[in-house]
Amino acid sequence: MNGMTAETLMGALVGLAVAAVLIGVLIRAKVLDMTFDERQERARGTAYKYAFIATLVTAALYGASELLVGRWCDAMTGAVLCFCVGGGVFASTCIVKGAYVSLREKPRQILMTLIAAAATNLICGMGNLVRGGLVEEGVLTFRATNLLLGALCLVILAVYLIHGTGRDEEDGE
Repeated sequence: MNGMTAETLMGALVGLAVAAVLIGVLIRAKVLDMTFDERQERARGTAYKYAFIATLVTAALYGASELLVGRWCDAMTGAVLCFCVGGGVFASTCIVKGAYVSLREKPRQILMTLIAAAATNLICGMGNLVRGGLVEEGVLTFRATNLLLGALCLVILAVYLIHGTGRDEEDGE
């Protein structure tokens, strides 16, 4: 009915475990070194506030849409949609306010990570699109989440390329 099989659940759990290990490796390798100055910390606090509000509003709209038009997407897709809005607001606000890249990160690393994340999610999403099952019985399924995450990465990448970090000149790369 909802398309969630034991195999799909296992795949999702393995994906989460791999992501957690990858983040741990990046932090240990100092690729994700979150050292921000006071101005950046204040800007990130504002971005968290905006993202929290955006996530709440999106969740409320998602819930209201279910009441008004019926079930149009499954719970996982709805949750990822709310995450994408909140994450996009947070990242965009940080980028515009010059607080996205920490003092020790290199802008090129951020660009490469965004490109890789966008490409990976869009390739997986296109694979899901080709195989079918994005919509089952008129309901958008969790198979659409890769497309949503890929779109989020593209939006963040576009904002990053338009607004930059303010550190590109200092970085020398």
